[in-house]
Amino acid sequence: MRVLSAAILALLLTGPVLAETTFASRAGVDLARVLPPPPAEESEAQKLDLQAVLDAQAGRSAEQATAAQKESDLTVFQFASVLGSGFSAEKLPKTAAFFGHVYEDSIDILGAAKDKWKRPRPFVNNTEVHPAGEKPKSASYPSGNSLLGYVYAIILADILPEKHDEIFAKGVQIGDARVVAGVHYPTDVAAGRLAAVEIANALARSPAFQAEFEAAKTELRAFLSQ
Repeated sequence: MRVLSAAILALLLTGPVLAETTFASRAGVDLARVLPPPPAEESEAQKLDLQAVLDAQAGRSAEQATAAQKESDLTVFQFASVLGSGFSAEKLPKTAAFFGHVYEDSIDILGAAKDKWKRPRPFVNNTEVHPAGEKPKSASYPSGNSLLGYVYAIILADILPEKHDEIFAKGVQIGDARVVAGVHYPTDVAAGRLAAVEIANALARSPAFQAEFEAAKTELRAFLSQ
């Protein structure tokens, strides 16, 4: 996974209290309880998982490899392809701050699950896998990009239900691109989406989340109506 750019991170943390805001934490969201374990090494399921990565690699064009790399950005502003080029941190500071908190909490909760299973990436397990772009050093399961893409989609679709289908299509694309890039197995991506639903439900129970959600919703809908 790629870290946030310095400029975006600085914007997300602007203000006296934003860095301290927490909607949910790993203490309250146990992904190991709700997720199945990844396929065991040498199992038939693992072989099928690997073959899916190799098949995606064999079928990808140079353009698809480049597109997959572009999907590695971890901010909600990947959804500009759905919501328009004006969907940016610079123009939507409340939205940026809100989704910055969603990002921080999601990554923290995800870390506990990655630490539990410590699944090696496909390119670590098999030298025939040649990733498009960088080689992430974190564990493979669950997929953080898939998780974030789906968490963002769930929340954005609540804000903009009229764009529900397009938003979720983008959220799915973000996860699928990680298999095309050769840095995740399909089961990593599926687990990321399951984890996203669990995290989104936990976030929504937070009064702080609800307050920032409403502020972001007002800002974003007003901006898009211009």
